[in-house]
Amino acid sequence: MDVNHQKDIWAKFTAIRDAEGRMDICIAAAGIGEGCPCLTYEANDFQRIMDVNTNGVFYTAQGAGQQMTRFGTAGSIVLIASMAGSVSLRGHHAIAYESSKAAVLQMARSMAWSSVVRKSA
Repeated sequence: MDVNHQKDIWAKFTAIRDAEGRMDICIAAAGIGEGCPCLTYEANDFQRIMDVNTNGVFYTAQGAGQQMTRFGTAGSIVLIASMAGSVSLRGHHAIAYESSKAAVLQMARSMAWSSVVRKSA
């Protein structure tokens, strides 16, 4: 499944809801990477990594959270980031990957306000 398509992700979670009758946990772990020096990184390559690693995790967490809210259950959403979201991987030329995983860490903090769903990264 392509995690870049929000409506497809949401539809998959609706199908899971219909088939299972509940949703207790979701692990959002999308991640790709590509090394390139930051001064020569092509915009399309940078955007592709951000789309998968950040937007894909967000759309997955959204879809799961919508269903957990419908059930009124205290489910858990785990967002998988990376140590690269907190420290630079020196010599790896991973600026897009590092930036995307830092965004996931902040996303988890921002989403944590929900009283129906628990989230962690």
